[in-house]
Amino acid sequence: MSRFDRAAVRTDGDVREEAGWLGPPGRRVFGVRHLPPEPRAALVVCSPVGGEGDSNYRREVLLSRALARRDIAVQRTHWRGTGNSDGDPAQLTFESMVDDGCRAVESLATSVDAQTILLGTRLSGFVAAEVTTRVGGRALSLWQPPVDGTAYFRELGRMLRVNKMAQAAGHALDAPRSLHDELETDGVTEVGGYQIHRAYHRSMLDRRLADVTLPDVTDVQVVQFGGGSLPGHLQDRVDEWGAAGHRVTTSLLSERETWWFAPDDSAEDQRPVTVEALAATVDWCATAITERSAPR
Repeated sequence: MSRFDRAAVRTDGDVREEAGWLGPPGRRVFGVRHLPPEPRAALVVCSPVGGEGDSNYRREVLLSRALARRDIAVQRTHWRGTGNSDGDPAQLTFESMVDDGCRAVESLATSVDAQTILLGTRLSGFVAAEVTTRVGGRALSLWQPPVDGTAYFRELGRMLRVNKMAQAAGHALDAPRSLHDELETDGVTEVGGYQIHRAYHRSMLDRRLADVTLPDVTDVQVVQFGGGSLPGHLQDRVDEWGAAGHRVTTSLLSERETWWFAPDDSAEDQRPVTVEALAATVDWCATAITERSAPR
């Protein structure tokens, strides 16, 4: 069990926010806990990485505080190799993220005796789903999960080419390498000012939403950022989860998110995409807890 070594404490009314580290020196994971006086549930955030992590960071803080006010404890962490955690960014992988997520769940359980909810955004939705399988999470929220790792990195590859064209300032590009080729040759590439390393790419490439199974999960939320309906692949998966007996809630937000381009934090609180995502997820968490607590 990973002990949480507190380094700082902040109070917001009855809610305590504790910052500190999980794990031994050299493998420490930095995290922040939001602890209401009497938690009814515990939620662990599986954050995206790179530009998406920065785009979503303030939103995760706001969500955590909103949930804590509804008596749901929250654990946010920085994956090893990112942020304030120990580790080499080049060694960040799906498995290292799952390990960190499991440690976060198990450590939070020492302070909060309640059922666990996992939240995963973008590729980290695959991490959140795997953590629920390993530690028995009862509810799972996925914020705009991609169909699979291949499609996700194909999209980033297009962004990389656009960035290079912009940097060329009208000059011709000579046989630009693909994102995959750059990673295999150089071990690292850069998209929008953020590095992607070969180990992370390889570990995520074959992840597929169609392979996600949720044996112990009762409630699933899927949040789509923009668009009048879920993409076909995502709707198919939602239908399959519903047919398997999961209670599935979908939330369609009115505004799209440009995930790899972090907005100004000072404006994040009032953005429609943030206000809607928080409202939908807080309400879903409260409903899921109530329905799980009701006698059957």
